[in-house]
Amino acid sequence: MQTDSIIPSTITRIIAPTSQCEPIGKILESINPLEKIKQNRLEYQTTGRISLPGISTGYSEIDNSIGGLQAEHLIILAARTGMGKSWVALNLIKNIAIDKQIPTALFSLEMSHKQIINRLISLISKVPLKKINDGTMNDEEFAKVVSAVATIGRSSLMLTDNSKNSTLTEAINNIDIACENDKAQLVIIDHIGLMKTSNKMSENRVVEMGSIVRELKLAAKRTKVPVMGLAQLNRDADKNEPPKLSNLRESGAIEQDADVIMFIHRNNYYNASERPGELDIIIAKNRDGEDNSTVEFSYDECWNIKEKNNTEQGVLAGFDNMGDKQKVQQAGTKPQHQPSNRPVQSPGGQGEQLVMRYKDLNR
Repeated sequence: MQTDSIIPSTITRIIAPTSQCEPIGKILESINPLEKIKQNRLEYQTTGRISLPGISTGYSEIDNSIGGLQAEHLIILAARTGMGKSWVALNLIKNIAIDKQIPTALFSLEMSHKQIINRLISLISKVPLKKINDGTMNDEEFAKVVSAVATIGRSSLMLTDNSKNSTLTEAINNIDIACENDKAQLVIIDHIGLMKTSNKMSENRVVEMGSIVRELKLAAKRTKVPVMGLAQLNRDADKNEPPKLSNLRESGAIEQDADVIMFIHRNNYYNASERPGELDIIIAKNRDGEDNSTVEFSYDECWNIKEKNNTEQGVLAGFDNMGDKQKVQQAGTKPQHQPSNRPVQSPGGQGEQLVMRYKDLNR
């Protein structure tokens, strides 16, 4: 009986006369792919630089593998606890939202605003996080911290209240707001394992995670921005071996629906003497390119991450055309994101007024 009541509504929805189907010729005329292909070819011939289809991560080997963070893509960055997922994500935010002023929305379900900001201060100032938290800085380090705070305040980073993103409906709504009203060109969620479809965790977590991943993919397509979700690996990944797709916790839907899946792996997590200060990012799935490639990185005590095999960080040509949502939209150009300025007291209580912009997406 229930099946009979479901089928007619499903069919009606499928054959409804509101279909958005268009002839391929009309779509080609609207998108004009040949023009962009010609531009990319000319740029490579004249400068030798590769033009990226997506937002540059700031790491050339990653960019060359996945084409940057591409519009409409769902990108998963996964690792087991303690591998440095949040630090890697914050390095991407530094490269994109701070260094290149690309509007980026961070939805953190794990860290408070204070934790996020202090980590960014450490990354930029290169002052260890412990010193920032406990105040044991010398004058030179404090000056660097003050400068880092001002840099963050001028950036294009947006934060949202983590209490407003715990359910899927709230998160999707905030993603839409960030992309439409606040012109975000990149969305990062830390991490999707803390999301739920309702106010209480489902007993069937595999099915629930499948729904979460599909809705995030649909959000990426609808908003035409890349959505990056951080994810946990299951306990099978505890061994000192590079992780595999089968290690993704709670859902094969992640493997199915994600366009790019990258794993973080540190040998020194298991053995401190094995490749200290190094980590690998493994590109396990790449819908538009080669799978199973590994990029080696080094990191310092403040978790500044650099590619080991590249002296030049990032693909400069990619920065020229990254994050332009109008390039994937059929019409219209959205105005540049305008920061809202809020004066706050500088660290140390010395009274300097620094411009900070920590913007809530709550409505």
